[in-house]
Amino acid sequence: MILAVLVSLIISIVILSFLLKKKPGERFSKKTVWRFVLFGALSLIVPLALSMVFPINPDTFSHLNPLLGGFLASLLTAALSEELIKYFFFRLAVRKNAEVRCWLDAIIAAMLVAIGFTFLEDVEFAISGDTTLLRAFLPGHILFQFLMGYYYGKARVTGKVKYHVLSLLVPILVHTLFDTFIISLKFAIGDVSVLSSITTMEEITALPNGGYMIPLVVGIIVTMLGMVIWLIVALAKISKWSKNGQKQELLAASND
Repeated sequence: MILAVLVSLIISIVILSFLLKKKPGERFSKKTVWRFVLFGALSLIVPLALSMVFPINPDTFSHLNPLLGGFLASLLTAALSEELIKYFFFRLAVRKNAEVRCWLDAIIAAMLVAIGFTFLEDVEFAISGDTTLLRAFLPGHILFQFLMGYYYGKARVTGKVKYHVLSLLVPILVHTLFDTFIISLKFAIGDVSVLSSITTMEEITALPNGGYMIPLVVGIIVTMLGMVIWLIVALAKISKWSKNGQKQELLAASND
């Protein structure tokens, strides 16, 4: 869907422009910006290649309780591999980069990596015919990378290993939670086409997993709204930190 890709591109450019203006001190060079974005795109290509070599079908978990199956499918087929590989490419992108000097620099760099990943992923979904406008308006990976950069920056400032662990663990958990309700609903419904013939609540509850339908739909709405609000709050925090001069929190001298 070309419109969804265009919306994704516009949102990515708006967020990119916003982030570059909030960097403390000297701005990132064009070479560094492209480096971060391209490394983000590369971090999508790797899991796609791995999924072809070692395919894990989400439907493998469809026979389980819908919520448990959705959680496992989300964790093992998307969140774990994608966040691990994004983490690797993010660390590779900022390694020995003299332009990443402070905690806020690390957050912005991580989110630039996410922009490359997000846009290429939307293109990939559009080509496969599995994209929607709603997806374009929900740049989840940018939020996940905000969390990754936040904790990675704290690790570099404090020297505490626990923040390195959190910089990987928290994005994996949040990503898993976001995908869980959507996949669980698919498992609960089975054949999505049956919904077109349902007109009453009694028909919904009569489905094999009908009791899960309303909680899962509510879960999807809450997580989607929560993600949008959280991303807006994150961008507002970045703006506040930039004004307050967070460049004072220098990263450790050893650039990984």
